[in-house]
Amino acid sequence: MKKLLLILIPVLLSGCEKIEFETYPKLSGQWKLISADITIQGIHGDSVIHILNDTIITEQYNVSSINGNVVTFKQNYSRAKPLDRFVLNKTIWEFETNILGLPTMINNAPGYEYQTYYSPTQDLYSGKYNAIKTAEGRYIQINQYGLTELKLVYPNVWTMFRRNTNVEVFMKENVVLHFRRI
Repeated sequence: MKKLLLILIPVLLSGCEKIEFETYPKLSGQWKLISADITIQGIHGDSVIHILNDTIITEQYNVSSINGNVVTFKQNYSRAKPLDRFVLNKTIWEFETNILGLPTMINNAPGYEYQTYYSPTQDLYSGKYNAIKTAEGRYIQINQYGLTELKLVYPNVWTMFRRNTNVEVFMKENVVLHFRRI
């Protein structure tokens, strides 16, 4: 019996495979927006675009004025949803177990100006966490994740402008947000 046990133990130990699953992203804590990469595609080469370099709004552009062939677009910061507006080096996101919020002080106590529930989503094939799904149904892609840095790719924003039944402007805006843990 002792010999049988000595033969079975090495066989059982050597036949086991070690399977490692990716760890759940530990996003808990506060993250400050330090930079953003904005790419606009689909416009004409002679068009001129001016974007404020400290404020990012991820919503469709609206026409503010038309002067001959010059069309001016704008976005409304105050009407944009709280998770769709950012100011570099000022916007802070706070992650808790399943809450994503914009921290603020309420009556000298920490609270949230805005909060929503979130859950990380996994790639079915690789098992890696690749996105954050908010309660509103928005998927924010995780481009890079580390202990101190987080890069998120926001869903594309499409803007189309028609005049006299012709599409004059059709553009796609890609926004990559780079956060650093506080």
